[in-house]
Amino acid sequence: MELKSYILPLSLSIFVLLELGAPFYRFRVNKLRHGLINISTGLTSFLISTIVYFTLLSEVLGIDHGLSRFMPNEFLKLIVALLLFDLWMYIWHRMNHEIPFFWRFHKAHHSDVAMDATTGLRFHPIEVLLSTGARLPIYLLIGVNAEIIITYESLMAVIVIFHHSNVTINPEVDDALSFAITTPRMHRVHHSDFYKETNSNYGTLLSLWDRIFGTFNVRQDVENICIGLEDYRDDKSQSFFGFMTTPFK
Repeated sequence: MELKSYILPLSLSIFVLLELGAPFYRFRVNKLRHGLINISTGLTSFLISTIVYFTLLSEVLGIDHGLSRFMPNEFLKLIVALLLFDLWMYIWHRMNHEIPFFWRFHKAHHSDVAMDATTGLRFHPIEVLLSTGARLPIYLLIGVNAEIIITYESLMAVIVIFHHSNVTINPEVDDALSFAITTPRMHRVHHSDFYKETNSNYGTLLSLWDRIFGTFNVRQDVENICIGLEDYRDDKSQSFFGFMTTPFK
């Protein structure tokens, strides 16, 4: 956990600085206020989830007797576990869009009208509780230990901050990267207020799953995408309280 505790703030700091130097969108928001709200929502969700699940997570990660135990060595075990867990993250993300009960909470993440690196932290506490709880049987099925989870979540922290970031990247570089990982151009389509675009590009770490399951979506004029959700553009919805009450509106 010590590794992740350094990687997340470092990644966030780097991409926030890059956004200041070369922003892709010119959002009409107070960047400091916007960032503080998103960081506050992330910290709140993390603390609640940690308090609720800490003991249970420790017990589950101590079992480590799932599918990955059939791998002949530790390296293959790590690769297989990371692939399977990233596949689960794709499935879970897609469920959050296609099942109305889950969307009720996930839409709080999509309600951000000025997506940037801090949006990678903007998840409702109830969504985080549901997500963490749903991972427990997956941990048991795959057979993952604490080291594997820390490795995956450290990679995920960097990629999630990266693909939410509002930084200008050469389109050809972005497209090349998108053959392997989820990139900003991909994820901007996912945060579009157009329904068919929102329901695409679900990948967390790898773009592989979107390509396999037919949810990969490309849009050339990403600069014209309207970020956010139509019903939550008002100032009240963009506040910390508005974010917390979004699922109940």
